[in-house]
Amino acid sequence: LLLQRGSFSAESTALTADALQFYALGLVPHSMVEILTRAFYALHDTLTPVLLGLLVMGLNVVLSLILIGPMQQGGLALANSLATAIEMVILGAILWRRMGGLDDGLLRMSIVKTALATLVMVAALVGLLLGLPPLPGAARAVIELSVGAVAFFVAALLLGSPELAMLQRLAARFTIRLRPTA
Repeated sequence: LLLQRGSFSAESTALTADALQFYALGLVPHSMVEILTRAFYALHDTLTPVLLGLLVMGLNVVLSLILIGPMQQGGLALANSLATAIEMVILGAILWRRMGGLDDGLLRMSIVKTALATLVMVAALVGLLLGLPPLPGAARAVIELSVGAVAFFVAALLLGSPELAMLQRLAARFTIRLRPTA
């Protein structure tokens, strides 16, 4: 829908999709590394994330060299996602040990609620894909994005997701600030 224009062919789109599916595996690890790194900075420790980042960069190169042969661009993307996932686990373990643990119960509950909301979204999208008649690419994309987003947010709301409640509080505070004062 977005890429297939000009000299960017269907084959180019397929090659890009191949890499993107492996990059998608790294979305959570990349996000978590950003958060964990900032936690170390808040503890006035910049050395640990920097040194680990250098080691992981080397690991990424090694994994890339191993995976590029059998998987081409998908191997490069998978190497990046795997290396980042390893960095996330190590940073998390070090931080967990330094802080004497985290609120594991709250974190676990948040993960469970998000996973359940995601499963509801997946079920809604699979049902939609099975029943949706052929449509032009843009219309199909808008429908799929809308159904996926609504399914996820309704499920998260019904499950009492703490992140969604926080988002609602932030939105309410933001809209109050935007209202003109009399």
